[in-house]
Amino acid sequence: MRITCVCTGNTCRSPMAAALLRQWLNERGLVFVSVDSAGLAANGDAVADNAVDALAAVGLSVLCDRSKPLTRELFDATDVFLVMSPAHKQYLLAAGASDAAVVVLGGGIPDPFGCGADVYAATRDRLQLAIADWGEVQFPFAVRPLAAKHLSSLAALEQVCFSQPWSEDALREELSNPTARFLVAEKDGEAVGYIGCHFAADEGAITNVAVSPTCRRQGVGGLLLDALLYAAEKEHIGSIFLEVRVSNTAAKALYQSRGFVSCGVRPRFYTAPTEDGEIFSWTAKE
Repeated sequence: MRITCVCTGNTCRSPMAAALLRQWLNERGLVFVSVDSAGLAANGDAVADNAVDALAAVGLSVLCDRSKPLTRELFDATDVFLVMSPAHKQYLLAAGASDAAVVVLGGGIPDPFGCGADVYAATRDRLQLAIADWGEVQFPFAVRPLAAKHLSSLAALEQVCFSQPWSEDALREELSNPTARFLVAEKDGEAVGYIGCHFAADEGAITNVAVSPTCRRQGVGGLLLDALLYAAEKEHIGSIFLEVRVSNTAAKALYQSRGFVSCGVRPRFYTAPTEDGEIFSWTAKE
């Protein structure tokens, strides 16, 4: 997923918004979400000193120190635009963006260009609040590495989701397994899903993907899969494999949406009930 923060010149509001959004996402383990910024009339000027200083005051730095225009390539690659005014939104809608893909942060953020440091600081604070308000709705789930605090909840979830569930002890063993990459989705600090995978050499094997029945069809499975694939790319994993019941059309659609392809069948792989397992593989982009 790519989010692009957009203002007019890309020297004040959108660079601050991008840095604040990157921090907000990182704090929730959503490091796989791509963040960028651009301007509708940007011409390569340096980001305003007051914007840089306002971010530095809260321990942040700009993601890019010079403004850049919203090119057609970036426009087409963006999933969500965070803009600073209704006029910016109208411009993007006229360019072909969908209404749902363009969000006016905080109902509109006034341009601090030409103002003093105090106005830039106030703009930063307003952006921070607007990003948090939007982010809590857009991303209600955080992603965390498996920890001891998750074990009992995930063992209970295994009982709900699988006919041959993993025990709490089996999950605990993964805490010390150097090949394990287990990620947990949390909502309000509670574990509501997880994905388990083992990395060895340049290959990965997904063991389980489980989501609480109360949180299904809310994007949790996709969030976990995106986080795992991001980790795989960072660790130079070339391919990942998994099995899924041939009748599980929802799971197969999710995997296919992330680039997995069907590559075979394991007869009678599952029990209770007995069913073939369809093999899916993912290959990293070169």
